[in-house]
Amino acid sequence: MPYYLAPYEKVPVRDAVQFHPVGCEGVVRGPIDLRPDGGATLEGAGLNACLLWLPRPASDWRLELLAESPTERLAAPTRRYLSRLFWVPEIHGDTFGDTVLRLMIDPPRDGWRPIRPTWQGVYEIWLGGRRLAGLRTIRGGTTITEDFDKADNGLGPDLTWTTFHSLSGGTLGVTSNQANHKSGGEAEARADSDLATDDHYVQATAGADYSNGSNFYIGVLCRKDSSATRTQYRWMNFGTDGPWELAKFVGGAETVLDNAYTTDPVATESFKLEANGSTIRGFHTAAQQRASVTDAAITNNLRCGIALFGNLAYIDNFEAGDLAVGDPGRTARIAYYYYMRRR
Repeated sequence: MPYYLAPYEKVPVRDAVQFHPVGCEGVVRGPIDLRPDGGATLEGAGLNACLLWLPRPASDWRLELLAESPTERLAAPTRRYLSRLFWVPEIHGDTFGDTVLRLMIDPPRDGWRPIRPTWQGVYEIWLGGRRLAGLRTIRGGTTITEDFDKADNGLGPDLTWTTFHSLSGGTLGVTSNQANHKSGGEAEARADSDLATDDHYVQATAGADYSNGSNFYIGVLCRKDSSATRTQYRWMNFGTDGPWELAKFVGGAETVLDNAYTTDPVATESFKLEANGSTIRGFHTAAQQRASVTDAAITNNLRCGIALFGNLAYIDNFEAGDLAVGDPGRTARIAYYYYMRRR
């Protein structure tokens, strides 16, 4: 099952002309487009090439065989040739998988896309429907935590908190080293610490004194900004009054995205909300996914928070953090550095 360096060619498709990799016989098998102009032209701003996996050996002279498998070792002259071809520093990874991984880290400005995080900062490359290479998890960016271990008054002490939404004078504070709904109606508070990216998670536990009865609601918020505007995603449990609800708020207007999961939490159980690109997911416990939707309405907001209602609504062990730090290319370079050091 060989891997090739292949050029693109013009292929008539009905009344149009498309660019297909040589050897695909009109069917694209998940190539990695290496043209520096992002595939806008056949010539690719000086480099017409892609990395291509085929299910069987090909005889077309325009295809340049690179390897038979991701673990095949590449000779030093081949690595130097690829470095010159793609204008990147000499590649030190000695297998084909390592070589492609290195090529993906520093793409041209408009060229091939860098490797991207999949889950909790893990990076992978797929070619032709096969996992070609990957990096171990590199956790970075910002992580914030709050244990609420303080005297019974306002929220804290580890983070600064602002209540930005309150119904009927709803207030939040600390009771017995847990965040608690003190009075009035439903209230939401944000932690006034920015994360590094809008791809992040927030999690907490139901407090030791939590009761999941009627009128006791607990939840967490992500992709909130620093303003008083109610724009965020929320994952909230409504106790015996209703199911878990994954919702978005845009300028105060609520849209329920998912409310199919109905198992209420009990004291000390964890729950989590995660935003990763346009994938928004809710968990209970923090390791078990219960809701997943696609929504791109809220981006670039870097704060997280909590939502509470009812005198027996308690939250503890708040944590929020980035799924991956900074731009994917920079994180990938850091990950690649440590990956090669471990070999």
